[in-house]
Amino acid sequence: MANGMPAGTKNRSEQVMALRQTFEEFVLLDFQQRCRLIDPPRAVVHWRGKFRAKNGRVGDTDIIDLIEVRDGHIASLTTFYDTAYATNLAAPG
Repeated sequence: MANGMPAGTKNRSEQVMALRQTFEEFVLLDFQQRCRLIDPPRAVVHWRGKFRAKNGRVGDTDIIDLIEVRDGHIASLTTFYDTAYATNLAAPG
């Protein structure tokens, strides 16, 4: 799940489709982990990424991932990023 996900993504298949659209819109060019805090079964990762949108624009932004692990698998992942920035970066030129 990502913050700013379109309203109405109530079930898993709608969430997966919304995330797939986001991943298809951007290519990750650089990843820099800034901080990682682990308090089992949860973890928080702060990272900075450089992305290229389909329109060719390149930008970088900070991202926070909140992760919860159950039975050795990721049970929950919530990503926080500047959704307005991402929308502007992906907008047609």
